[in-house]
Amino acid sequence: MIERLTRLDDFVPYVSFFFGAGVDLRPVLKDLRLKNRTRKDTIEVLTTFLEDIEKDKRARGFAKEDLEAFAREFCERSGWKAKELFTLLRLAATGRTASPPLFDTLVTLGKDRFRLRLREAIDALKAEADW
Repeated sequence: MIERLTRLDDFVPYVSFFFGAGVDLRPVLKDLRLKNRTRKDTIEVLTTFLEDIEKDKRARGFAKEDLEAFAREFCERSGWKAKELFTLLRLAATGRTASPPLFDTLVTLGKDRFRLRLREAIDALKAEADW
């Protein structure tokens, strides 16, 4: 479900994840718990994604089409469904369950900010006591 703005003053809170280094993941930690996936599975897939994106020549340029192609190929290699992985990436990048299109959002955030947020999501999952 896509959240819609109903008032102009809703705009700033809705796009606040584009600004600043990190996001508050506490409200969406429960959403990182995917059906039929353990915390270990989730940590491993995010860690591997982060490591692999650094190695992939196309993804280094951080262009929308290259990122999407990389992510879809990563799903095939890892055995994860795109919906599962893309949900995790959206939550980690924005701290929200709904956002503008994922790969447009990632490009707008930039490579460094996105990598930082992935690391923060991994750390939050490692620290999560109630899984």
